[in-house]
Amino acid sequence: GMQLARDEAQADWTVVMDDDGRPAPGAIEAFRAMDLSEWDAIGAAVHHPDGRICEMNRPYRNPFWNPGAFLRTLARMPLGRGRAGFHLGDGDYRTGSPVVRVDMSSFVGLFLSHAALQRAGLPDPRLFIYGDDQLYTLQMRRAGLRIGFAPQVRFDHDTTALQAQGGVVLRPMWKVFYMYRNALMAYRVAAGPWFWPLVPVLLRKWRRKAGDYGPDAALFRTILDQAVRDGLAGRLDRSHDDILRLSRSDAP
Repeated sequence: GMQLARDEAQADWTVVMDDDGRPAPGAIEAFRAMDLSEWDAIGAAVHHPDGRICEMNRPYRNPFWNPGAFLRTLARMPLGRGRAGFHLGDGDYRTGSPVVRVDMSSFVGLFLSHAALQRAGLPDPRLFIYGDDQLYTLQMRRAGLRIGFAPQVRFDHDTTALQAQGGVVLRPMWKVFYMYRNALMAYRVAAGPWFWPLVPVLLRKWRRKAGDYGPDAALFRTILDQAVRDGLAGRLDRSHDDILRLSRSDAP
């Protein structure tokens, strides 16, 4: 779709969204009313249909590129709230808040200028699901493109993903593989030379999430271990059929 928009359409801007995401009433009008002269891409404020902020679509500033966000993240890590140090806060979502620069925005309500599509290229389809938006927008920022978060441009994400104590709980289980393999690849881009010291911290945190999967905790760890091996190796050629087979068995 993005390739067709880039190569065939004559539109100045293109918006992408998930199949379970949609612009809220007035969102497109709010975007069209913006002064876009300083931006190459605009990320929407994504909410659940009941009004809650959708955590999986909360934009962030890369802490490895922003000293202030890095220090806030370190300060919150002992409390288990490191994520809050570099993701946008609830206050940034209030109507009337200014558009702020971000380094990552999700594909639920991401507006891309034609020039940005030309420069940034296309997402890697081998990622299939999860993390492709992180990698794409981080690479946009590395190329010098400007991404803004606009709280007045609201999207609804009717996702069934559940939030538990350790974060999002994914069903069906095959989604676990893509989430964590692709997250490692995004962290490699985000962290740069800090990536390898960061890996043990990530693995410890992720393995703790097994408790949120109840009777599937062992299966979660099995899938996670394979995802980590592939992610560290940069392997993107494992077939979806292989992942489906892995997700039906808790054997090592």
